[in-house]
Amino acid sequence: APMRCDRNGTIRMGGRFKNSSATDFRCWVGWQEDVSAAEPVNPFTLAGTTLTDNDAGNVWGLYYDSGATTDDFRAAGANNGTIFTASGTLGVASGGGVITADSYIIARVEMDTDGTGRAFIGYAGNDPHHTGINLVDTLPAGSLATAVLYHPILILVANTTGDPLFEVDYFWAQGGRD
Repeated sequence: APMRCDRNGTIRMGGRFKNSSATDFRCWVGWQEDVSAAEPVNPFTLAGTTLTDNDAGNVWGLYYDSGATTDDFRAAGANNGTIFTASGTLGVASGGGVITADSYIIARVEMDTDGTGRAFIGYAGNDPHHTGINLVDTLPAGSLATAVLYHPILILVANTTGDPLFEVDYFWAQGGRD
């Protein structure tokens, strides 16, 4: 269900998912304002080192694109087409290893009532010590619009014309009610 930070308090969403291919994969897990049921759009694509905002309105979350020069999850957001990150550079997942085919990925994305955002990632199959999820990036207060209706979104698609298999173990979203 769509939620607003100014009405639902801190909103959180996440999931556990995997792909049969580590080299043919695009993913978005996060909050997205503009959503078309007929044609869901991954808010960001990354070809080589060029990040493209696909005009999904206000967004905050984690994306992965095997078309990038370096394959890893990144935290990013946009405010009506203007891409931003916490430090002016892309937040890159650290401490969790790299994505592996048929290995579960755990993600969580949060937004607070003051516009703060946090994104977490964990790699269940590459974490022999079961350290859980790691903070990827934090956006400071005021970064995210709070009076916007956000949809929790998980998009898993092929980057090429291949035919990878996707599996979602769980997907959830949470917000408070007044």
